[in-house]
Amino acid sequence: MSSDAKEWAVVIVFLLCFPVFTSIEALWLSRRTKASYFRSLLYSSLTNLLASIVGFLVSFIILGVILAMAWDGSLQRVPAGDVSIWTAIIVAALLPYLLLVLSKRVAELLFKLPLPRPWLFSVLASLVFYIGVLGFPTAMIFLI
Repeated sequence: MSSDAKEWAVVIVFLLCFPVFTSIEALWLSRRTKASYFRSLLYSSLTNLLASIVGFLVSFIILGVILAMAWDGSLQRVPAGDVSIWTAIIVAALLPYLLLVLSKRVAELLFKLPLPRPWLFSVLASLVFYIGVLGFPTAMIFLI
């Protein structure tokens, strides 16, 4: 498969996984909490979309700044050295996930979803969402 077709296949799988995993979460929530499917879908869609957009935008900015600093050579003049660079990379990697966990927890309070262990749900739902949405496209890169 050509590299252009491979890139498009990865993008299409990502764009398909996003609504699929959002719908699966909403279906699980509606059955588990006795909330309506529409309310659960609204909750899942808003939290997943908002946290993903903001989280990945900030991560993109952090990594873009690091790349720009590497191009102009100022990366070697960072006061804290490699520790600050690795800290920024770790923050960029974890920020979307942590933002999704927090947004799901806050939205649970706003949507008044009666979950028995809301923090556990937020952590696990966010983990499953990102593993699915980012894992399947990444696996496609190696399988095609």
